Amino acid sequence: MPDGDISNGPHKEVNLRSGVPKGSRTDTCTAGAGSLLVEFGVLSRLIGDPIYELSARRANGVLWKLRNADTGLLGNVVDVDTGKWVGELSGVGAGLDSFYEYLLKAYILFGHPEDYYMFNETYSLIKHYMRRGYVLESQVLPHDKLTRPP
Repeated sequence: MPDGDISNGPHKEVNLRSGVPKGSRTDTCTAGAGSLLVEFGVLSRLIGDPIYELSARRANGVLWKLRNADTGLLGNVVDVDTGKWVGELSGVGAGLDSFYEYLLKAYILFGHPEDYYMFNETYSLIKHYMRRGYVLESQVLPHDKLTRPP
């Protein structure tokens, strides 16, 4: 990770020697960008260098700030250079699920209250906006296109 720089968020293609390849795509799924905390946190502890965990925490912070202002939901694909949602589907399936899971896993491993807060907040929002009985339905951002359970 050259100089620990991850721009606005982690690119999905990174050469460990030279950084982000020129011309590579800048879109990445929320799960890919936001599920680095466990591995990078453990790596930082094993080698005694906090830069990896701090970079993963920064990526999670960037995603957290991108949540929809009205609902708090996240999209499923983000352009890490512009900080704009490319995919505006919010749900618990592919592209998002690991983000939620890793927040709880990171809290259990490292004990940072913000990890639990973010997990609990997203869990509550998922139940509020997506639950239809025993089914969880994906929703489309922005808020004016969202449906709410009866």
